[in-house]
Amino acid sequence: MGIKLETVTADDEYFMTRAEVARFRGVAAEDSELLDLLIDIGTETGLRWGELAGLHLQRVDTKRLVIQVQEAWDKHSNEIKPYPKGRRRRGVPITRRLAGRIDDYVKRNPPKRCRARHRGGRRCTGALLLASKAGTPLNYGNMRRRHWDSVAERAGLAGGTPHDMRHTYASWLIQDGAGIETVSALLGHKSWTTTMRYAHLADARWAKVRDIIGGPEPTPDGLSSDAIAEAVRVLAAEPERWAAVAAALDGGLAPNAAPILPPSGDAADGAKIIDLASRRRSTG
Repeated sequence: MGIKLETVTADDEYFMTRAEVARFRGVAAEDSELLDLLIDIGTETGLRWGELAGLHLQRVDTKRLVIQVQEAWDKHSNEIKPYPKGRRRRGVPITRRLAGRIDDYVKRNPPKRCRARHRGGRRCTGALLLASKAGTPLNYGNMRRRHWDSVAERAGLAGGTPHDMRHTYASWLIQDGAGIETVSALLGHKSWTTTMRYAHLADARWAKVRDIIGGPEPTPDGLSSDAIAEAVRVLAAEPERWAAVAAALDGGLAPNAAPILPPSGDAADGAKIIDLASRRRSTG
């Protein structure tokens, strides 16, 4: 009789808040400049571990502010493999701040020639951005044992794994209004179904969608929500027109008018990503 393995559920995957990442990086900077940069890149690009470990310096364009993801480190075959042509290669935008950070790191740490074996036996003349002292790809287990786990614990993020950086990137994008299609492309997902695990994080934005579909609703004082919104917009743009805006509002909202609050959020089916504060233990 076979043994049924435990299914990985949504509660096994987590993202970090911006404050947590800042705290994590602060502790990491005291431990290792390489780890600090790894966290910086990981949370601002969402690259998989294999993509981070196999990232060559020539794929990072700090002038055009983009990283080209064209190959990845395969720990099973112990080699760097190119992504199939036209399938999963992608460009990921980076901020000007991160680009400057990478440039500074490279100046202080002259890159060594890539010592990793490449699929097909091709000799690599480039250099890895995040490499060991020997110029080989970072080893996931070694990085966790020597740096990541202890730094995460000191930062109050015990149990966090490098894969949480990818969840963090996607979660921030969704929470700030990026569409599922955009996030899916940036993450290199084959299907939107995989990306939908993050959809519940956008629930708070659904109130605006409902307002648009439902049309303006009259408020107790007879003014539509659209009219009030337009008056507020005019006031913000032209403060000197306050008198006209006040007249248009005719006293503003009635005392018994309830504020519009975002929905509490219905439970979504399937996998979800939850905040790190609710973590039990990430599966990595």
